[in-house]
Amino acid sequence: MNKMTSKRMMPVVLSINPEQRQEFDLFYHGKYIPAFLESIPEISLARRWAPLTNRADAKYITIYQLKTESVIEAIETSINNSMSKPEFRQFKEWKQNSFTSFERQFFDEKYTSSTSSSWLDNPFLLLNWAGTSSERLDTEFIPELLKKCPYLKSCRTYTQADSFNYHWTIFELANESSLYLLEKKIFQYKALNHWLNESVSEYSITKFQLIYSFPTHSD
Repeated sequence: MNKMTSKRMMPVVLSINPEQRQEFDLFYHGKYIPAFLESIPEISLARRWAPLTNRADAKYITIYQLKTESVIEAIETSINNSMSKPEFRQFKEWKQNSFTSFERQFFDEKYTSSTSSSWLDNPFLLLNWAGTSSERLDTEFIPELLKKCPYLKSCRTYTQADSFNYHWTIFELANESSLYLLEKKIFQYKALNHWLNESVSEYSITKFQLIYSFPTHSD
């Protein structure tokens, strides 16, 4: 079990040419992420997630758990100081030649329903949305979903560190098949759908499965 060490995380979202994805994954999982964590002492662990889609432009998410909240500048400095290392140079080449999109951001946890110290060890459904307030989602819709969906393990809402309008709500599920059950339940939840369509400027819902952890659960 991996324990949560702070309420701040650093997601890296990228897409890559499909014909190069397998080769990149071997490098990314086997070399780059271990070297990244070794070089960036402010990060405690990493998870990588694959979207359950056949789209060629599918976006994969790597989530880095930070040791403390006040480390953004330190992380940027550590990354810049590590650019001469071979794994970082190779990653830069991949980014320049093969990525079709790349984003690195910082998010702060604003709401959680979880009482567990473990962190994102299961499949999750991501509600990616833009809006000024998550209060109704956190206090009305999520508690109702938790009551109606026994397979829903936890919910967490994160807000982008440099923007109060951009949010991720992560619904962590017991297993992969539950992702589809929750997605259906959300689409049937009329009050939630009304809020998404009337109070949120944009949103998307994506299902993700865990494909890589470092350190591993046995470490």
